[in-house]
This record gives sequence, C-alpha cells and structure tokens, in this order.
Amino acid sequence: PGCEDLSANDDLGGSWNIDNNIGLSNTSLVSDDGSNINETIGFDRYNFTNDIYGYANVALDLRDISNSTKSISKGIYKDGKYSFYIDEDGYNKTIKLSTISTTSNIVMGSALYFNIYRFALINDIFMQFGEDKVDFCSGDAYSDILVNAAFDADDVDLAHHSIVATTLFMEIISLLSSSVGFCHDNISEASLNLDKAFAYYVGVDQTIYDIDGYLFYSLAQLAGIRFGTINNETGESLVNSQIVDFFVQAKSLTSSSCDPNDAKLRLVVDSIKAQMNVILIQ
Repeated sequence: PGCEDLSANDDLGGSWNIDNNIGLSNTSLVSDDGSNINETIGFDRYNFTNDIYGYANVALDLRDISNSTKSISKGIYKDGKYSFYIDEDGYNKTIKLSTISTTSNIVMGSALYFNIYRFALINDIFMQFGEDKVDFCSGDAYSDILVNAAFDADDVDLAHHSIVATTLFMEIISLLSSSVGFCHDNISEASLNLDKAFAYYVGVDQTIYDIDGYLFYSLAQLAGIRFGTINNETGESLVNSQIVDFFVQAKSLTSSSCDPNDAKLRLVVDSIKAQMNVILIQ
C-alpha cells in the first residue's frame, strides 16, 4: 500500500521515542548499584559519555516480561516498568516499549530499513488478521500487532523475542541513522544516539561472553553457540565482537568533530546494521 510520508530523512530521524532529544546529562556514568556503566555495559571497550542507564534498563523490562504471567507481562509492555529517560526538567519519565512501536511511522515513515521490514511482513499480517482490520500505514502494523499476537497466544517468551527482533532492532537502526544525520551540526547529539543504541544492544545485567542477558548481545551469544561461531580464545561470538568493535569505532568518530568524518561514520554505522541482520537471520 502507499503510505503518506510522515517522517524526516532517515539520517535525521532520531529515536522512535518522541522525547528522544531532551534531558540526558553526561555527568553521571554510575548505575544504581554504584558500578560504572563503561565497565558493566561497555565491557571496558565502549566508552559512554552520557548517562544512558535508564535506557539500558529496558533489559529488566524484557526480563520481567519473560518471567511473568501474560497479564503482568502485557502490562509491562504497555506501560513500562524499569526503563526511563530524564526529561528537560530533570524528572525520570518511563519508556514504554509499546509506544516505541506504535509511534514508529511518525519518525521512520520513509526510512529504508523500516519499510523493508514492515512490508516484508505484510502478507503474513493480512493473512492472519484480515486486510480490512489492519491499517498498515500505522506504526502498530509493524511490531505492536505481532507482539500482541504473541501475548494473545499466551507465549510471553515469543513476545519477548518479538520485541527484541522488531521493536528494539528498529530502534537501534533509527538511533544509528540519527547519529550520522546529527554528525554535521550537533556532535553531542550524534554521540548521545550512539550511546543509546549501544545501551539497547547490551542492556543491564549482561555478563560479557555470556547468554544471561535479555537483549541483542545475549541473543548473538546464543546464536554463536548454535552455529559454532564463538571465538575459542575470547568466548565471544564473532558477530558480537564485530558489532562492539564497530560501535567503538563509531564513538571515536564522534569524540570531537564529525566533519569531515561523517562519510567514515556512515560506513561504520552501515557495518553495524549489516551485522545486526546476521543475528536476525541466525
């Protein structure tokens, strides 16, 4: 179907969270338990320069979604629980996974990845729910409708993985694209979006080289075990090693001034996106 273009250019979009660009301080890199996020989330490899702990807490939302009853899990998905951002007045505001999805068309309407993935699902969605019951130009047709179908089937584990593979995947892609878009005239915003993307990739309570987490890093470790792509010396999956290394490179390119490094940043960001597709395929 033809959908009205509701978004800015892919590289200028920003997070699906409408409040994306406000309120984060770069003064605190300490989590609630007193640990430094550069160690616990960055694995002493990626250097955060912004306080993104609230974003990394989305892993705890996914943990509880997987381990709770359907009604509780669905409530966490709809209303949020642990994940938050800091608004311009310094108050914590809850990040709601459902809203990230249902507002996706506002920010991502013309974005390449968003349209490839949502229209790839069109036949399955129409076949299951009926063409007359789905507004495919709305954000919920991409991810939210799939997640709710998993909940309705009483499969909270499937709901968890659907959120990671659709909602959070596209959120990370959007943030990466935004980092390139902001590179020219807002280097701090470019750096911030990279920090958010990496926080969403790893999340809190993730042990390095382990499968004990709830987001993409853990998923990639599990895929590495299944497909025999674990580095025997480090214990890390090959795709995780590449993605973390690319994130480190991208961060270094936004450490002072992007211009004229924006072309290099775009290349590195595209490499992250390509490797994330490997995880989905596996």
